[in-house]
Amino acid sequence: MNPFRFGQAVSGDDFADRKSEVETIMRDLKSGQNVLIHSPRRYGKTSLIKEVFRRLSKEGQPTVYLDLYRVFSKKRFIEIYSGLLFSAAETRLEEAGRLLREHLPRPRITFSPEGSPMPFTVEIDASLPKKEEDQIFQEMLEAPQKLAEKKKKRFHVAFDEFQEITRLDGHEVESTMRSVFQHQSQVSYAFLGSRRKLLQEIFNDKGRPFYKSCKSIPLEEIPETEFAEFLFSRFKNGDLNVPRGIVSRILQTTQCHPYYTQQLCHEAWNLAYPTKTSLPENEWVAILDRAVEGVITANQYAYEEIYSGLTDSQRKLAYALSAQPTQKIYAAEYVRRFGLRSAPNVAKALHALEEKELVEKTSQGYRVSDIFFAQWLTKIE
Repeated sequence: MNPFRFGQAVSGDDFADRKSEVETIMRDLKSGQNVLIHSPRRYGKTSLIKEVFRRLSKEGQPTVYLDLYRVFSKKRFIEIYSGLLFSAAETRLEEAGRLLREHLPRPRITFSPEGSPMPFTVEIDASLPKKEEDQIFQEMLEAPQKLAEKKKKRFHVAFDEFQEITRLDGHEVESTMRSVFQHQSQVSYAFLGSRRKLLQEIFNDKGRPFYKSCKSIPLEEIPETEFAEFLFSRFKNGDLNVPRGIVSRILQTTQCHPYYTQQLCHEAWNLAYPTKTSLPENEWVAILDRAVEGVITANQYAYEEIYSGLTDSQRKLAYALSAQPTQKIYAAEYVRRFGLRSAPNVAKALHALEEKELVEKTSQGYRVSDIFFAQWLTKIE
């Protein structure tokens, strides 16, 4: 079985350790410190918090994870959150159902087949008056503290893609959440997100309810030495002995980006595994080249669709950042070299590419987010 997984949240042996982040977040949450975990897309935020929650659960502390991409209304928030919350509080489904009926007006509860991610689904009356819906919404936000007091255990709640909360009811929802959360001594919250501009507005704008309300934890690339050991051991677990020089070459290719590293390793393992022999380094180099081509070919249609939707200025800037990522994106020499016309033109194109999540700013500067899209761009221009 291929030991490398990508495109989904992972934990346990599949999780690329991030030891310091796991320890920091666990320590903060257990001490009651709320945290904001933010990074560009596909850096492993979801896997990180799920690994933290897996460990907290092993210690007997209830955890609730809610991806706000799934939530499109207050009603839907109530339905999903209540089901997750009470199933985390009670191991017996009957008791969880009883608690739900105590808190929700005439909920329709459907028990799920064994093995489903949620033991039951909840549906409330769509005709609830807004005033009553708002009241239930607040009660659901207050419920974790009441359950924590009843169970004499600290509860931990994670809201993934938290910036999506603004879709529900503007700043009113933020105000309600903040007013409830600040008084909860037995509940710790982790807020996760990838849209840094929106998150900054929520947590750094003095006029917003969540202003400076939690500890900020930016998630960067996994350090190369730590990541290399993980990759080496995963290849070994997959019955392949990989030269350490090849592991270094992989990380140079992917720039230590968690998602794209796992993707490239997955493809390379598929190509090398049928031999089950110790390949010389030059053969591994050829396999990596084929793996890169395989990933690009598999995504070519998507890349063409993205490219066709860009303006000429956006294409030029995307190409420039593919060929030469930089911190000095407005430098005259950079603008001249890549025919970007002017600094204002660069600023406009950059804003559009960031909105499309095609370009990200890291500690090393601006770059195209998708490592393989960047390689595709350098080949077509």
